[in-house]
Amino acid sequence: MANKKKNRLLKHLKSIGFTNRLSLYSLGFLMVSIVLGFILAVMSINHETNFALAAYTCSVAPIGTFVSIAIGKSIDKSKFENTSGGVKYEMALASLNATDQAESIEDDSIPTI
Repeated sequence: MANKKKNRLLKHLKSIGFTNRLSLYSLGFLMVSIVLGFILAVMSINHETNFALAAYTCSVAPIGTFVSIAIGKSIDKSKFENTSGGVKYEMALASLNATDQAESIEDDSIPTI
């Protein structure tokens, strides 16, 4: 059962776009770094030192900046693609128009008595 769920998750990750995947990966990396920061803080308190915590903070701050920029750009890209004039929006609209035209042709071919 767990293997089937894992395959579904991997299949879903492959189906989403690169920027959305990048956002997910960077969020995961940020969460791991936050957890490690808490562990380091507890260890610093237990050993009565704070040098390692300051060095860790300086190294993690750019990661947080990267994550905020990457997610912001991903949201902007999705907004642009899914609103009027965007590629995905126009493709969906064309698909709906083609479906409507095919249904109207089928309706005209049915003889009425």
